[in-house]
Amino acid sequence: MIGMHDGYYLGEEKDNVFDYIEKKDVNWNYDEGSPYMTMGFGGELYGRTVGIVGYGAIGRKVAKICKAFNMTVMAYDPYFPKEKMEEDGAIPSTVEDLLKNSDIVSIHLPVTEETRGSIDDEWFNMMKPSALFINTARAAVVKQEALVKALEEEKIAGAALDVFWEEPIPKNHPLLKMKNVITTPHMASLTYEVYNVWTNKLVIDHIIRYCEGKPMENIWKKLK
Repeated sequence: MIGMHDGYYLGEEKDNVFDYIEKKDVNWNYDEGSPYMTMGFGGELYGRTVGIVGYGAIGRKVAKICKAFNMTVMAYDPYFPKEKMEEDGAIPSTVEDLLKNSDIVSIHLPVTEETRGSIDDEWFNMMKPSALFINTARAAVVKQEALVKALEEEKIAGAALDVFWEEPIPKNHPLLKMKNVITTPHMASLTYEVYNVWTNKLVIDHIIRYCEGKPMENIWKKLK
């Protein structure tokens, strides 16, 4: 017998859990009770196309990780040199080409007057019905009504979100009730190293560069 407990499939209790019968291959069978029969299959990253919107430091790192999965990487950033995108193995793209051809669209935009609310109905209408939308940047770049509508009307397959327009997100927000949405509470950078190592190192490195008369790195260039 196979039961279900807290989302996990379990076998019967045993007197000695370390005593087992050696088998050539330990795997689920396609029989009654198997998670294969009730939970469905997932999808692979291998061979898929990911669209990186905003090819800054984080966007480039995500692209590098995606290349390791043998994904095709399309990138859109009007302020990043196309030659460097190509050196990374990414395909410089227009918004239209990226949205129409990507299986996954990952957002890495800062909030500026130019980007605020720029991801709207038009964007979602251009995406594949099978595409997934990921936003770990800032919610303000997306019009939330447009995203909810796209998910409700199945214009896209699903979304994964770490950022919201109001945090904490209201508990009656429609996104929280959707089966095709995964949410996390703005915790993508919640690690010991970020708060106790890398942030301090970044500040110290810049102080040293300033004292040595070297140019600053990671300068925010405000667009006019």
